Amino acid sequence: MKKSIRRMAVLFAALFVVAMVTSVLFIALEAEHDCIGEDCPVCLQIAVCHSILNLSAGAAGIVLLAAFRRWIASSKTLFLSKGSKIQSPIRLKVKLLN
Repeated sequence: MKKSIRRMAVLFAALFVVAMVTSVLFIALEAEHDCIGEDCPVCLQIAVCHSILNLSAGAAGIVLLAAFRRWIASSKTLFLSKGSKIQSPIRLKVKLLN
């Protein structure tokens, strides 16, 4: 099950990168095209590529934020489990009979 999920994640990441690269290349190649006016199909496609890049930038930011949050959570658990536990009388097993 994990292998198929990993393969799908790699496939989606590759498709994501391909969509971003092709959008950037199309915008760069067609930036100075011969525009025919209001209903120019090339201008429409450039607008679609811009919207793809804007949406993908937002999605990439969300994914990076989630990965950073997961990294922080895992580093806290690693830090606390490596012997630097908080010392308290209960953990030290001290009887407070005074």
